[in-house]
Amino acid sequence: MHEPRSDWLALASTPREIPLSTRLGMRFLSLLFQMSCLVACLSLACLFFIAKSDVLDRFHFDGELTVEHGSVSSVGPTGFSEGGGRHDRYRHSIQRFDYTFEHDGESFTGVSYSSTSKLAEGAACVVEFVAGEPRRSRIRGLRSAEFGSATLFGLLAPATAFALFVWSQISAARALHLLEVGRPVTGRVIEMKAFGRKRRGRTRSFRATVEFSLAAGAAQRVKLVTQKEAVFRDERGVRLLYDADRPKLARVFDDLPIKVTLDGRGRIAAMPWS
Repeated sequence: MHEPRSDWLALASTPREIPLSTRLGMRFLSLLFQMSCLVACLSLACLFFIAKSDVLDRFHFDGELTVEHGSVSSVGPTGFSEGGGRHDRYRHSIQRFDYTFEHDGESFTGVSYSSTSKLAEGAACVVEFVAGEPRRSRIRGLRSAEFGSATLFGLLAPATAFALFVWSQISAARALHLLEVGRPVTGRVIEMKAFGRKRRGRTRSFRATVEFSLAAGAAQRVKLVTQKEAVFRDERGVRLLYDADRPKLARVFDDLPIKVTLDGRGRIAAMPWS
């Protein structure tokens, strides 16, 4: 098996003490956690558009509706558009249509939205509402809010942010567990394959098969994913931590979510900013 690295022999015995700053850094400074925060910020914009959609009103207007004849009192832009890019010919501005109608001798007003309707100010229109609720109405064929139910696809953003957050915390918990009780060995990279799209001529990710020896002398192989190609190309091998009870739970020390350093006694050092 691969010769042990000289910089991987003085690691402190288990269970190792992990400074609070390192624990916090592992959980909240990793690339995965930062990605979840970025997507969460983008989710706020998605939630804004969902709040301005007619998703809930679609259930409200489901079923038999009362119909009255009304007239469009004004037409104006909302500042929103849909249907394509900024210079796309299929992109249409969403218009606001204010209207009035009468029901049981009482006058009511309402507003509907559309990006395709040709109704003009003063035009006749058909108004529909749930029986007994004329104050909550819409022009037939138009929406009761700026956007339609397609905005529900925006829920994918917060769902993705949550998934990335959970993934980051699971990864951090496993890394912290290995820092605390993992056994240090020097592993040998058996195979390394690139996958994913290239960015600026460089492959973004790699799948590596790493082989190492267990305490009993048996050989163990694990498959790891990394973006740090240079760490796995080191001719000295890779510094690896594995769980003695679950040998397949292993991680390369130099490929942890954050950079962890050791002091002169092989103990885990606190983060520089702590």
